[in-house]
Amino acid sequence: MEISEKGGGTKPPHTVEFTCIRSRGRIVKASQNVLVAKSRVLAEIMNILEALPDHEGAEPIVIPDISAEIFEMMVNFMECGKISVTATNFKEIYYAAKKYDVKELIWRCTKEMLELSRNFRCDDVFLDVYEFARRYSINIVKNKIESIFHTIPLSTINKLSAAPYHKRILEFILRSECIECHEYELFEGIYDWLQRVCAERGIPASKHNMRIELGDLFFLIRFPTMTSDQILYSEGFDLLTKDEVHDLNEWMEHRTYTDIINTFGTTQRIQQAKTKHAKVQMLETDGKLLDYNHVLQLSFPYEQQSFSNIFVNLQILGDNPFVKIYFTKVPYNISNPEKRDVRMIVERIRPQTCSKWVLILCENLTFSEPLELFVTIEIFSAKFLSPKVKIILKS
Repeated sequence: MEISEKGGGTKPPHTVEFTCIRSRGRIVKASQNVLVAKSRVLAEIMNILEALPDHEGAEPIVIPDISAEIFEMMVNFMECGKISVTATNFKEIYYAAKKYDVKELIWRCTKEMLELSRNFRCDDVFLDVYEFARRYSINIVKNKIESIFHTIPLSTINKLSAAPYHKRILEFILRSECIECHEYELFEGIYDWLQRVCAERGIPASKHNMRIELGDLFFLIRFPTMTSDQILYSEGFDLLTKDEVHDLNEWMEHRTYTDIINTFGTTQRIQQAKTKHAKVQMLETDGKLLDYNHVLQLSFPYEQQSFSNIFVNLQILGDNPFVKIYFTKVPYNISNPEKRDVRMIVERIRPQTCSKWVLILCENLTFSEPLELFVTIEIFSAKFLSPKVKIILKS
C-alpha cells in the first residue's frame, strides 16, 4: 500500500488508486487482490470497473467521505492485519469498515470499543462509545455499557453534560427498573447535573429553568418511593410544586392516589445485589395477544436454573384487575392446561384504575434446565395497554 499526493507516480499492475476528497485529493494505492479478498464492497467495485472498455486508463476511485489517513489505515489492516484503534479514531475506522464491509475490521473495532468502555471510572469516553454503538446498533457494546449505567448510575450522571445525547443517557437510567442506588440519591445526582447544565448554558439555576431543562424526565423520578425526610431535606426540594408536595405527603401518610401520584412511578426500583455470584438479567420483549386481549404469551432465553426473584412488568388498564402468570417449559394452553412443570403466580392489583407499569414479584422459582422459558399472562377485569413486557431475572 502506498500513499502520495494527487497525480504522483506510475501505477504498477494490479494496483488500484483511490483519491480522498476530504484530504485534498491525496492518492492511496492498494493491491487489487487484497481488496477483493477482504472487502465485499470493493470487490464489487473492481468487477464493475473491469467490465468497462477503458478500464486500464481509468481515473482513481473517488472516496468522498473518508480521510486518506483512515482509508490508508483500513487498507493497511487488510494487507497486514495491524491497526491502532483509539478513542479519537474508532468512529471513523468503524464507519469505513462498515461502509466497505471489511468484516475482520468491524469485529476488531467492536472489540476495541468494548475495551474503551472498561475505563469508565477514569474518563467519559464510554459515553461517546455508547452513543456511537446506539446509533449504529452495535448491540454487544450498547448492552455492555448499559450494564455499567445500571451498576454506577450516580458516577455516570456525574459525567453528563448539556449534550443532547447525554440527556438520552439520563432518560435510560430513569427508565431502568434495576439500578444500584437509592431513589433519593438519584434525585440528588440529577439536581447536581441540572446545576451544571444551567452553568454551561449561562442561565440562572432557577426552579423554572431546571424544570424546563428536565422536561418530562422529571416525572420519571419516583418520588412516592422516597420518605418524607428524603424529599424535604433534599437540595432539589424546591423543584416540586406545592400541589406535588401536598399529594406526596398524602401518599406517604395515607396511601392516597391522586392524578399527581399517578404521574410518578410508585414502584420501588430493584437494587442489584453486590455479591459476586448474584446475577441480574433484564429483558424487554413483545408478547402475542390472544383471546380478545386478555391473554398474552411470550418466551425468552435464560441462563440460570433458579432465581430468587422474577419481576414481571405489564401495562394494563382495569377497575379491579388481577393477574395470573404461568411459567412453563412449553407454550401453555389456557383452554386445555397441563399441570406438570407449571409455575403459576396470582396477583391482585390494588382496586383502582391501573394505567402504568404494574410490577409483579414471583419469588424462589427453580427450573429444570437453562434453555427457554415460556410465559403466559392472563388478566381479569382488565385489558392490556401494550403487548410489551419487561422481565427482570435475579439469581
